[in-house]
Amino acid sequence: MIKSNVVRNIGESREPPDIIRAAMNDDVAELLAALREGASVNDIDHRFDMNAIHMACIRQSHNFLFAAIENTDVDVWARDGMMRVAFDHCFANKDTTGMQKLFELMYPDTPSPEGTVIPMPER
Repeated sequence: MIKSNVVRNIGESREPPDIIRAAMNDDVAELLAALREGASVNDIDHRFDMNAIHMACIRQSHNFLFAAIENTDVDVWARDGMMRVAFDHCFANKDTTGMQKLFELMYPDTPSPEGTVIPMPER
């Protein structure tokens, strides 16, 4: 489900779109509004010490992740404050959908047959 939280009214003021909030809420409309205002999915947000792609992977925000990949140049090798790339967050959550999409961007020359799913190790 795509939520539209582009502008939030708070009393008399209007809150601008926040790319991290968009990632947390899987909100494509707010992502696009933030991009129009000059935000970047690659910028580190110091509140969380990570970027919007890391947050989307933590929250399994697939709509946001796919829209970000389609509309921006996502740095899949960017590291958060703990030196993790976004793929690591998907792996920690066993999010094979996010892992597959990021893997394709990380290793574009590696052929992967359609329908192949990255196997998850048993713990």
